[in-house]
Amino acid sequence: CTILQCSSCIYSCQCKPSGQTAKYEVFIESFSYFILILILLFSTTWLYSWSVTNNDVDTINYFFYEQLGSWFNWYILILSISVLIVAYLLTLFISGLLSVLLNPHRSLHMSLFHKIVVCITSGLGIAGYVLLFMFWSQLLDQVAVSLTIIGWFIQISVLLLWVCSFFILQNIAKLYHNKLTRSILAVAYFSIFIFLCLSPLLIKSPCIGNHALQSHKPVLFGHRGSPTEAPENTILSFKKAAKNQVYGFESDVRISLDGVPFLMHDPTLQRTTNVKDIFPTRKHHDAETFTWKDLQQLNAGQWYLHDNPYLSNGALNKSDKEEISLQKIPLLVELAQLATMHNTSIMFDLFKPPKDHPHHGDYVNITLQSLLTSGINQTQVFWIYSEQQDLVNKIAPNFKLVSRTYFKNLSSFGFDAINMEFPYINKSMTDEVQVIAYTINDYWAYSWTWCTGAWAVTTDFSNRFLHVNQPCWYLTQTQYTAIWLSIDAVCVMIILISVLCYCNFLKKIRYNVQYIILEFIVFNFVTE
Repeated sequence: CTILQCSSCIYSCQCKPSGQTAKYEVFIESFSYFILILILLFSTTWLYSWSVTNNDVDTINYFFYEQLGSWFNWYILILSISVLIVAYLLTLFISGLLSVLLNPHRSLHMSLFHKIVVCITSGLGIAGYVLLFMFWSQLLDQVAVSLTIIGWFIQISVLLLWVCSFFILQNIAKLYHNKLTRSILAVAYFSIFIFLCLSPLLIKSPCIGNHALQSHKPVLFGHRGSPTEAPENTILSFKKAAKNQVYGFESDVRISLDGVPFLMHDPTLQRTTNVKDIFPTRKHHDAETFTWKDLQQLNAGQWYLHDNPYLSNGALNKSDKEEISLQKIPLLVELAQLATMHNTSIMFDLFKPPKDHPHHGDYVNITLQSLLTSGINQTQVFWIYSEQQDLVNKIAPNFKLVSRTYFKNLSSFGFDAINMEFPYINKSMTDEVQVIAYTINDYWAYSWTWCTGAWAVTTDFSNRFLHVNQPCWYLTQTQYTAIWLSIDAVCVMIILISVLCYCNFLKKIRYNVQYIILEFIVFNFVTE
Protein backbone atom coordinates (compact mmCIF):
# COMPACT_ATOMS: atom_id res chain seq x y z
CA CYS A 1 0.00 0.00 0.00
CA THR A 2 1.67 3.22 -1.21
CA ILE A 3 1.42 6.66 0.35
CA LEU A 4 -0.61 7.77 -2.67
CA GLN A 5 -3.11 4.94 -2.20
CA CYS A 6 -3.43 5.65 1.52
CA SER A 7 -4.02 9.36 1.00
CA SER A 8 -6.55 8.63 -1.74
CA CYS A 9 -8.40 6.15 0.48
CA ILE A 10 -8.62 8.71 3.29
CA TYR A 11 -9.65 11.66 1.15
CA SER A 12 -12.07 10.03 -1.30
CA CYS A 13 -12.94 6.80 0.57
CA GLN A 14 -11.91 4.97 -2.63
CA CYS A 15 -8.66 3.06 -2.87
CA LYS A 16 -8.98 2.54 -6.64
CA PRO A 17 -8.63 5.58 -8.89
CA SER A 18 -11.84 6.72 -10.55
CA GLY A 19 -12.25 7.23 -14.27
CA GLN A 20 -11.85 10.46 -16.19
CA THR A 21 -13.43 13.47 -14.51
CA ALA A 22 -15.27 16.22 -16.33
CA LYS A 23 -13.76 19.70 -16.25
CA TYR A 24 -16.59 21.19 -14.16
CA GLU A 25 -16.21 18.36 -11.63
CA VAL A 26 -12.50 19.10 -11.33
CA PHE A 27 -13.34 22.72 -10.59
CA ILE A 28 -15.94 21.73 -7.97
CA GLU A 29 -13.53 19.34 -6.24
CA SER A 30 -10.72 21.89 -6.27
CA PHE A 31 -13.12 24.48 -4.85
CA SER A 32 -14.16 21.95 -2.18
CA TYR A 33 -10.54 21.54 -1.17
CA PHE A 34 -10.14 25.27 -0.72
CA ILE A 35 -13.33 25.32 1.34
CA LEU A 36 -11.75 22.56 3.43
CA ILE A 37 -8.71 24.78 3.97
CA LEU A 38 -10.92 27.70 5.05
CA ILE A 39 -12.92 25.53 7.47
CA LEU A 40 -9.67 24.06 8.82
CA LEU A 41 -8.42 27.59 9.48
CA PHE A 42 -11.75 28.55 11.07
CA SER A 43 -11.80 25.44 13.27
CA THR A 44 -8.19 26.00 14.25
CA THR A 45 -9.10 29.58 15.16
CA TRP A 46 -11.93 28.27 17.34
CA LEU A 47 -9.60 25.72 18.97
CA TYR A 48 -7.13 28.50 19.67
CA SER A 49 -9.83 30.75 21.14
CA TRP A 50 -11.14 28.00 23.38
CA SER A 51 -7.62 27.04 24.46
CA VAL A 52 -6.91 30.63 25.46
CA THR A 53 -9.98 30.68 27.70
CA ASN A 54 -8.19 28.05 29.79
CA ASN A 55 -6.74 31.08 31.58
CA ASP A 56 -10.19 31.61 33.13
CA VAL A 57 -11.60 28.08 32.96
CA ASP A 58 -13.31 28.48 36.34
CA THR A 59 -15.62 31.11 34.84
CA ILE A 60 -16.78 28.69 32.13
CA ASN A 61 -17.34 25.74 34.45
CA TYR A 62 -19.06 27.97 37.00
CA PHE A 63 -21.47 29.19 34.30
CA PHE A 64 -22.51 25.63 33.50
CA TYR A 65 -22.77 24.91 37.23
CA GLU A 66 -25.25 27.78 37.64
CA GLN A 67 -27.30 26.51 34.68
CA LEU A 68 -27.28 22.79 35.51
CA GLY A 69 -26.82 22.73 39.28
CA SER A 70 -23.96 20.18 39.23
CA TRP A 71 -20.22 20.54 38.75
CA PHE A 72 -18.53 19.08 35.68
CA ASN A 73 -15.43 20.12 33.74
CA TRP A 74 -17.25 21.20 30.58
CA TYR A 75 -14.19 23.07 29.40
CA ILE A 76 -12.16 19.85 29.00
CA LEU A 77 -15.04 18.12 27.18
CA ILE A 78 -15.44 20.94 24.64
CA LEU A 79 -11.66 21.19 24.23
CA SER A 80 -11.39 17.44 23.53
CA ILE A 81 -14.13 17.61 20.87
CA SER A 82 -12.45 20.63 19.28
CA VAL A 83 -9.09 18.84 19.12
CA LEU A 84 -10.69 15.82 17.44
CA ILE A 85 -12.40 18.04 14.85
CA VAL A 86 -9.20 19.89 13.96
CA ALA A 87 -7.26 16.61 13.80
CA TYR A 88 -9.89 15.20 11.41
CA LEU A 89 -9.80 18.26 9.15
CA LEU A 90 -6.01 18.33 9.22
CA THR A 91 -5.90 14.65 8.17
CA LEU A 92 -8.16 15.44 5.21
CA PHE A 93 -6.03 18.42 4.24
CA ILE A 94 -2.77 16.45 4.33
CA SER A 95 -4.21 13.46 2.45
CA GLY A 96 -5.54 15.76 -0.30
CA LEU A 97 -2.23 17.59 -0.51
CA LEU A 98 -0.29 14.33 -0.79
CA SER A 99 -2.62 13.11 -3.54
CA VAL A 100 -1.85 16.19 -5.61
CA LEU A 101 1.89 16.24 -4.93
CA LEU A 102 2.44 12.53 -5.64
CA ASN A 103 0.19 12.40 -8.72
CA PRO A 104 -0.35 15.85 -10.28
CA HIS A 105 -2.33 14.37 -13.20
CA ARG A 106 -4.99 12.89 -10.92
CA SER A 107 -7.87 15.14 -9.86
CA LEU A 108 -9.05 15.47 -6.28
CA HIS A 109 -12.31 13.85 -5.21
CA MET A 110 -13.64 14.31 -1.68
CA SER A 111 -16.22 11.76 -0.61
CA LEU A 112 -19.78 12.89 0.15
CA PHE A 113 -19.38 11.67 3.74
CA HIS A 114 -16.42 13.97 4.32
CA LYS A 115 -18.26 16.90 2.73
CA ILE A 116 -21.19 16.46 5.11
CA VAL A 117 -18.94 16.12 8.19
CA VAL A 118 -16.92 19.19 7.17
CA CYS A 119 -20.13 21.24 6.94
CA ILE A 120 -21.23 19.99 10.37
CA THR A 121 -17.87 20.95 11.93
CA SER A 122 -18.15 24.47 10.52
CA GLY A 123 -21.61 24.72 12.09
CA LEU A 124 -20.24 23.62 15.47
CA GLY A 125 -17.52 26.26 15.25
CA ILE A 126 -20.07 28.99 14.51
CA ALA A 127 -22.22 27.79 17.43
CA GLY A 128 -19.18 27.91 19.70
CA TYR A 129 -18.42 31.53 18.83
CA VAL A 130 -22.08 32.48 19.31
CA LEU A 131 -21.87 30.92 22.78
CA LEU A 132 -18.74 32.95 23.58
CA PHE A 133 -20.32 36.19 22.36
CA MET A 134 -23.53 35.64 24.32
CA PHE A 135 -22.19 34.48 27.68
CA TRP A 136 -18.42 35.07 27.91
CA SER A 137 -17.75 38.17 25.83
CA GLN A 138 -15.06 39.22 28.30
CA LEU A 139 -13.13 36.05 27.43
CA LEU A 140 -12.96 37.18 23.79
CA ASP A 141 -10.99 40.20 25.01
CA GLN A 142 -8.48 37.73 26.46
CA VAL A 143 -8.26 36.05 23.04
CA ALA A 144 -7.46 39.42 21.44
CA VAL A 145 -4.75 40.12 24.03
CA SER A 146 -3.25 36.65 23.59
CA LEU A 147 -2.61 37.40 19.92
CA THR A 148 -0.05 40.01 20.96
CA ILE A 149 1.91 37.20 22.59
CA ILE A 150 1.09 34.14 20.45
CA GLY A 151 -0.11 35.84 17.25
CA TRP A 152 3.35 35.92 15.72
CA PHE A 153 3.66 32.13 15.90
CA ILE A 154 0.17 31.74 14.43
CA GLN A 155 1.14 34.03 11.55
CA ILE A 156 4.12 31.81 10.77
CA SER A 157 1.94 28.68 10.79
CA VAL A 158 -0.75 30.19 8.54
CA LEU A 159 1.91 31.53 6.16
CA LEU A 160 3.48 28.07 5.78
CA LEU A 161 0.03 26.55 5.27
CA TRP A 162 -0.71 29.09 2.54
CA VAL A 163 2.61 28.33 0.83
CA CYS A 164 1.64 24.63 0.79
CA SER A 165 -1.68 25.52 -0.86
CA PHE A 166 0.30 26.98 -3.78
CA PHE A 167 0.71 23.44 -5.12
CA ILE A 168 -3.09 23.12 -5.26
CA LEU A 169 -3.29 26.42 -7.12
CA GLN A 170 -0.84 25.11 -9.70
CA ASN A 171 -3.02 22.03 -10.19
CA ILE A 172 -6.07 24.21 -10.84
CA ALA A 173 -4.14 26.50 -13.20
CA LYS A 174 -3.28 23.54 -15.43
CA LEU A 175 -7.00 23.15 -16.19
CA TYR A 176 -7.36 26.65 -17.62
CA HIS A 177 -5.67 27.94 -20.74
CA ASN A 178 -7.42 31.30 -20.46
CA LYS A 179 -4.85 33.87 -19.38
CA LEU A 180 -7.49 36.04 -17.65
CA THR A 181 -8.61 33.17 -15.39
CA ARG A 182 -5.03 32.35 -14.49
CA SER A 183 -4.31 36.00 -13.78
CA ILE A 184 -7.30 36.29 -11.42
CA LEU A 185 -6.20 33.18 -9.52
CA ALA A 186 -2.63 34.45 -9.28
CA VAL A 187 -3.64 37.95 -8.10
CA ALA A 188 -5.99 36.54 -5.44
CA TYR A 189 -3.39 34.10 -4.15
CA PHE A 190 -0.46 36.49 -4.05
CA SER A 191 -2.55 39.29 -2.49
CA ILE A 192 -3.26 37.03 0.47
CA PHE A 193 0.36 35.88 0.51
CA ILE A 194 1.66 39.46 0.65
CA PHE A 195 -0.80 40.28 3.46
CA LEU A 196 0.42 37.27 5.47
CA CYS A 197 4.05 38.25 4.90
CA LEU A 198 3.44 41.81 6.11
CA SER A 199 1.00 40.97 8.93
CA PRO A 200 3.77 41.06 11.62
CA LEU A 201 3.64 44.84 11.17
CA LEU A 202 0.14 44.73 12.68
CA ILE A 203 1.26 42.87 15.82
CA LYS A 204 1.86 45.31 18.66
CA SER A 205 3.18 43.27 21.55
CA PRO A 206 4.37 44.61 24.93
CA CYS A 207 7.11 41.97 24.72
CA ILE A 208 8.71 43.74 21.76
CA GLY A 209 11.04 46.57 22.71
CA ASN A 210 13.57 47.48 25.37
CA HIS A 211 10.86 48.22 27.97
CA ALA A 212 10.02 44.50 28.09
CA LEU A 213 13.55 43.78 29.28
CA GLN A 214 13.26 46.40 32.02
CA SER A 215 9.96 45.21 33.57
CA HIS A 216 10.11 43.50 36.95
CA LYS A 217 8.43 40.18 37.71
CA PRO A 218 4.88 40.78 39.04
CA VAL A 219 4.30 39.71 42.64
CA LEU A 220 1.57 37.15 43.32
CA PHE A 221 -1.76 37.37 45.11
CA GLY A 222 -3.25 33.95 45.86
CA HIS A 223 -6.77 33.96 44.40
CA ARG A 224 -8.87 32.47 47.23
CA GLY A 225 -5.60 30.99 48.44
CA SER A 226 -4.19 28.25 46.24
CA PRO A 227 -7.36 26.53 44.97
CA THR A 228 -5.43 24.12 42.75
CA GLU A 229 -3.92 22.57 45.89
CA ALA A 230 -6.72 22.92 48.46
CA PRO A 231 -10.39 24.01 48.64
CA GLU A 232 -10.83 27.70 47.85
CA ASN A 233 -11.23 30.20 50.70
CA THR A 234 -10.13 27.77 53.40
CA ILE A 235 -7.26 28.19 55.85
CA LEU A 236 -5.46 25.24 54.22
CA SER A 237 -5.70 26.93 50.83
CA PHE A 238 -4.15 30.14 52.18
CA LYS A 239 -1.40 28.17 53.94
CA LYS A 240 -0.55 26.56 50.60
CA ALA A 241 -0.41 30.01 49.02
CA ALA A 242 1.90 31.25 51.79
CA LYS A 243 4.17 28.28 51.07
CA ASN A 244 4.30 29.47 47.46
CA GLN A 245 5.67 32.81 48.71
CA VAL A 246 2.74 34.95 47.57
CA TYR A 247 2.82 38.64 48.32
CA GLY A 248 -0.81 38.61 49.46
CA PHE A 249 -4.03 36.67 49.92
CA GLU A 250 -7.10 37.51 47.83
CA SER A 251 -10.49 36.47 49.15
CA ASP A 252 -14.22 37.23 49.37
CA VAL A 253 -16.00 38.39 52.53
CA ARG A 254 -19.66 38.11 53.50
CA ILE A 255 -21.47 38.99 56.74
CA SER A 256 -23.40 36.31 58.63
CA LEU A 257 -26.89 36.91 59.99
CA ASP A 258 -25.44 37.66 63.45
CA GLY A 259 -22.78 40.04 62.12
CA VAL A 260 -19.66 37.87 61.72
CA PRO A 261 -17.44 38.41 58.62
CA PHE A 262 -16.56 35.07 56.97
CA LEU A 263 -14.97 33.93 53.71
CA MET A 264 -17.25 32.78 50.88
CA HIS A 265 -17.25 33.56 47.17
CA ASP A 266 -20.61 32.23 45.97
CA PRO A 267 -23.90 33.86 46.99
CA THR A 268 -25.07 30.45 48.26
CA LEU A 269 -23.28 27.67 50.14
CA GLN A 270 -24.30 24.84 47.83
CA ARG A 271 -21.17 24.48 45.67
CA THR A 272 -18.42 24.60 48.30
CA THR A 273 -20.06 23.10 51.40
CA ASN A 274 -22.33 20.21 52.42
CA VAL A 275 -25.25 22.53 53.16
CA LYS A 276 -27.66 20.25 51.27
CA ASP A 277 -26.92 17.51 53.82
CA ILE A 278 -27.00 19.64 56.99
CA PHE A 279 -29.71 22.15 56.00
CA PRO A 280 -31.49 20.53 53.02
CA THR A 281 -34.38 23.02 53.05
CA ARG A 282 -32.03 26.02 53.01
CA LYS A 283 -29.49 24.92 50.37
CA HIS A 284 -30.60 27.67 47.97
CA HIS A 285 -30.66 30.41 50.60
CA ASP A 286 -28.16 33.26 50.58
CA ALA A 287 -25.01 32.61 52.58
CA GLU A 288 -25.73 35.74 54.66
CA THR A 289 -28.96 34.22 55.99
CA PHE A 290 -26.99 31.74 58.12
CA THR A 291 -25.67 32.53 61.60
CA TRP A 292 -22.04 31.84 62.42
CA LYS A 293 -23.18 28.89 64.56
CA ASP A 294 -24.92 27.43 61.50
CA LEU A 295 -21.87 27.99 59.32
CA GLN A 296 -19.61 26.19 61.79
CA GLN A 297 -21.60 23.00 61.26
CA LEU A 298 -20.73 22.89 57.55
CA ASN A 299 -17.80 21.11 55.91
CA ALA A 300 -15.91 23.15 53.30
CA GLY A 301 -13.53 20.47 52.00
CA GLN A 302 -15.36 17.31 51.01
CA TRP A 303 -16.79 18.90 47.85
CA TYR A 304 -13.23 19.46 46.61
CA LEU A 305 -12.40 15.75 46.79
CA HIS A 306 -15.66 14.85 45.09
CA ASP A 307 -15.70 17.41 42.24
CA ASN A 308 -11.94 17.65 41.60
CA PRO A 309 -12.40 21.12 40.04
CA TYR A 310 -8.80 21.54 38.82
CA LEU A 311 -8.14 17.84 38.05
CA SER A 312 -5.32 17.98 40.60
CA ASN A 313 -6.50 15.43 43.15
CA GLY A 314 -4.31 12.73 41.67
CA ALA A 315 -1.30 14.39 43.30
CA LEU A 316 -2.85 14.25 46.78
CA ASN A 317 -1.70 11.62 49.26
CA LYS A 318 -3.83 10.09 52.02
CA SER A 319 -2.88 12.68 54.66
CA ASP A 320 -3.62 15.55 52.23
CA LYS A 321 -7.09 14.16 51.57
CA GLU A 322 -7.78 13.76 55.27
CA GLU A 323 -6.71 17.34 55.97
CA ILE A 324 -8.85 18.64 53.10
CA SER A 325 -11.91 16.70 54.28
CA LEU A 326 -11.75 18.49 57.66
CA GLN A 327 -11.77 22.06 56.34
CA LYS A 328 -14.33 24.54 57.67
CA ILE A 329 -15.54 27.99 56.58
CA PRO A 330 -12.99 30.46 58.03
CA LEU A 331 -13.46 33.87 59.62
CA LEU A 332 -11.98 37.05 58.18
CA VAL A 333 -10.14 37.40 61.50
CA GLU A 334 -8.45 34.04 60.93
CA LEU A 335 -7.26 35.13 57.48
CA ALA A 336 -5.88 38.39 58.87
CA GLN A 337 -4.04 36.56 61.65
CA LEU A 338 -2.57 34.10 59.12
CA ALA A 339 -1.42 37.04 56.98
CA THR A 340 0.26 38.59 60.03
CA MET A 341 1.99 35.31 60.81
CA HIS A 342 3.41 35.02 57.26
CA ASN A 343 3.93 38.77 56.76
CA THR A 344 1.66 38.83 53.70
CA SER A 345 -0.98 41.32 52.61
CA ILE A 346 -4.69 40.68 52.17
CA MET A 347 -7.19 41.97 49.61
CA PHE A 348 -10.84 40.98 49.38
CA ASP A 349 -14.17 41.71 47.76
CA LEU A 350 -16.66 42.78 50.41
CA PHE A 351 -20.22 41.81 49.48
CA LYS A 352 -23.11 43.94 50.68
CA PRO A 353 -25.75 41.90 52.57
CA PRO A 354 -29.35 41.74 51.25
CA LYS A 355 -31.69 44.62 52.08
CA ASP A 356 -33.58 42.67 54.74
CA HIS A 357 -30.32 41.70 56.48
CA PRO A 358 -29.93 43.17 60.03
CA HIS A 359 -26.44 44.44 59.15
CA HIS A 360 -27.24 45.86 55.72
CA GLY A 361 -26.24 49.34 56.87
CA ASP A 362 -23.21 48.71 59.10
CA TYR A 363 -21.47 45.84 57.30
CA VAL A 364 -18.47 48.05 56.44
CA ASN A 365 -17.93 49.05 60.08
CA ILE A 366 -18.24 45.39 61.19
CA THR A 367 -15.57 44.38 58.69
CA LEU A 368 -13.26 47.19 59.78
CA GLN A 369 -13.57 46.27 63.44
CA SER A 370 -12.76 42.62 62.66
CA LEU A 371 -9.58 43.63 60.87
CA LEU A 372 -8.48 46.02 63.61
CA THR A 373 -9.08 43.49 66.39
CA SER A 374 -7.12 40.82 64.47
CA GLY A 375 -3.90 42.75 65.06
CA ILE A 376 -2.94 42.97 61.37
CA ASN A 377 -0.82 45.95 60.34
CA GLN A 378 -2.97 48.43 58.42
CA THR A 379 -0.38 48.69 55.64
CA GLN A 380 -0.91 44.98 54.91
CA VAL A 381 -4.57 45.54 53.98
CA PHE A 382 -5.44 46.40 50.38
CA TRP A 383 -8.93 47.85 50.73
CA ILE A 384 -10.97 47.85 47.51
CA TYR A 385 -12.96 51.11 47.30
CA SER A 386 -16.44 50.57 48.73
CA GLU A 387 -19.42 52.32 50.25
CA GLN A 388 -18.82 54.46 53.33
CA GLN A 389 -15.25 55.12 52.21
CA ASP A 390 -15.06 58.19 54.47
CA LEU A 391 -15.58 55.87 57.45
CA VAL A 392 -12.79 53.60 56.21
CA ASN A 393 -10.40 56.53 55.80
CA LYS A 394 -11.22 57.75 59.32
CA ILE A 395 -10.94 54.42 61.18
CA ALA A 396 -8.11 52.87 59.13
CA PRO A 397 -6.18 55.70 57.42
CA ASN A 398 -3.20 53.48 56.61
CA PHE A 399 -5.12 50.94 54.56
CA LYS A 400 -3.88 50.82 50.96
CA LEU A 401 -6.79 52.08 48.87
CA VAL A 402 -7.50 50.12 45.68
CA SER A 403 -9.66 51.32 42.79
CA ARG A 404 -11.71 49.10 40.50
CA THR A 405 -11.63 51.54 37.57
CA TYR A 406 -8.94 53.65 35.99
CA PHE A 407 -8.98 57.42 35.53
CA LYS A 408 -6.20 59.94 35.07
CA ASN A 409 -4.25 61.13 38.11
CA LEU A 410 -5.54 58.18 40.14
CA SER A 411 -2.83 58.52 42.75
CA SER A 412 -3.73 62.18 43.44
CA PHE A 413 -7.11 60.99 44.76
CA GLY A 414 -5.45 58.83 47.40
CA PHE A 415 -5.45 55.52 45.56
CA ASP A 416 -2.40 53.30 46.00
CA ALA A 417 -3.31 50.65 43.40
CA ILE A 418 -5.86 49.56 40.83
CA ASN A 419 -7.39 46.09 40.56
CA MET A 420 -8.45 45.31 36.97
CA GLU A 421 -9.06 42.46 34.55
CA PHE A 422 -5.77 42.03 32.76
CA PRO A 423 -6.95 42.60 29.13
CA TYR A 424 -7.77 46.22 29.99
CA ILE A 425 -4.47 47.35 31.50
CA ASN A 426 -1.85 49.25 29.53
CA LYS A 427 1.59 50.76 29.93
CA SER A 428 0.29 54.24 30.82
CA MET A 429 -1.55 52.78 33.84
CA THR A 430 1.43 50.81 35.08
CA ASP A 431 3.64 53.91 34.85
CA GLU A 432 1.24 55.89 37.07
CA VAL A 433 0.04 53.50 39.79
CA GLN A 434 0.52 49.94 41.03
CA VAL A 435 -1.61 47.66 38.85
CA ILE A 436 -2.99 44.35 40.14
CA ALA A 437 -4.15 42.22 37.20
CA TYR A 438 -6.66 39.37 37.54
CA THR A 439 -7.10 36.49 36.92
CA ILE A 440 -3.77 35.17 35.57
CA ASN A 441 -3.47 31.40 35.26
CA ASP A 442 -1.61 30.74 31.98
CA TYR A 443 2.02 31.43 31.18
CA TRP A 444 1.19 33.62 28.17
CA ALA A 445 -1.09 35.84 30.31
CA TYR A 446 1.55 36.12 33.02
CA SER A 447 4.12 37.06 30.37
CA TRP A 448 1.80 39.71 28.93
CA THR A 449 1.19 41.36 32.30
CA TRP A 450 4.92 41.13 33.04
CA CYS A 451 5.89 42.91 29.80
CA THR A 452 3.10 45.46 30.30
CA GLY A 453 4.62 46.39 33.65
CA ALA A 454 1.90 45.21 36.06
CA TRP A 455 3.02 45.28 39.68
CA ALA A 456 1.02 42.20 40.78
CA VAL A 457 -1.25 39.46 39.48
CA THR A 458 -4.02 37.48 41.14
CA THR A 459 -3.72 33.79 40.32
CA ASP A 460 -5.07 30.34 41.14
CA PHE A 461 -1.64 28.88 40.29
CA SER A 462 0.81 30.54 42.65
CA ASN A 463 2.75 27.26 42.67
CA ARG A 464 3.10 27.49 38.86
CA PHE A 465 4.56 31.00 38.74
CA LEU A 466 6.75 30.77 41.83
CA HIS A 467 9.88 29.79 39.88
CA VAL A 468 9.14 31.63 36.62
CA ASN A 469 12.05 34.00 36.04
CA GLN A 470 11.23 35.59 32.67
CA PRO A 471 8.37 36.09 30.17
CA CYS A 472 7.82 33.34 27.60
CA TRP A 473 9.60 35.54 25.03
CA TYR A 474 10.82 39.08 24.59
CA LEU A 475 12.75 40.69 21.72
CA THR A 476 14.07 44.05 20.74
CA GLN A 477 12.39 45.63 17.72
CA THR A 478 15.48 44.90 15.60
CA GLN A 479 15.52 41.20 16.50
CA TYR A 480 11.80 40.86 15.84
CA THR A 481 12.03 42.53 12.40
CA ALA A 482 15.05 40.45 11.36
CA ILE A 483 13.33 37.16 12.24
CA TRP A 484 10.04 37.76 10.43
CA LEU A 485 11.80 39.13 7.35
CA SER A 486 13.96 35.99 7.23
CA ILE A 487 10.89 33.74 7.41
CA ASP A 488 9.17 35.74 4.67
CA ALA A 489 12.28 35.40 2.49
CA VAL A 490 12.28 31.61 2.87
CA CYS A 491 8.59 31.43 1.87
CA VAL A 492 9.20 33.63 -1.18
CA MET A 493 12.09 31.34 -2.22
CA ILE A 494 9.85 28.25 -1.94
CA ILE A 495 7.20 29.82 -4.18
CA LEU A 496 9.78 31.04 -6.71
CA ILE A 497 11.26 27.55 -6.99
CA SER A 498 7.75 26.12 -7.42
CA VAL A 499 6.97 28.65 -10.16
CA LEU A 500 10.20 27.80 -12.01
CA CYS A 501 9.44 24.08 -11.81
CA TYR A 502 5.89 24.71 -13.06
CA CYS A 503 7.15 26.77 -16.01
CA ASN A 504 9.62 24.02 -16.88
CA PHE A 505 6.72 21.54 -16.77
CA LEU A 506 4.74 23.67 -19.26
CA LYS A 507 7.75 23.86 -21.60
CA LYS A 508 7.97 20.07 -21.61
CA ILE A 509 4.28 19.82 -22.49
CA ARG A 510 4.67 22.29 -25.37
CA TYR A 511 7.72 20.41 -26.61
CA ASN A 512 5.86 17.08 -26.56
CA VAL A 513 2.85 18.55 -28.39
CA GLN A 514 5.10 20.05 -31.10
CA TYR A 515 6.95 16.74 -31.46
CA ILE A 516 3.69 14.79 -31.90
CA ILE A 517 2.41 17.24 -34.54
CA LEU A 518 5.70 17.10 -36.45
CA GLU A 519 5.72 13.30 -36.32
CA PHE A 520 2.14 13.21 -37.65
CA ILE A 521 3.03 15.49 -40.59
CA VAL A 522 6.10 13.41 -41.47
CA PHE A 523 4.07 10.18 -41.28
CA ASN A 524 1.40 11.54 -43.67
CA PHE A 525 4.04 12.81 -46.08
CA VAL A 526 5.78 9.42 -46.21
CA THR A 527 2.55 7.49 -46.74
CA GLU A 528 1.54 9.76 -49.61
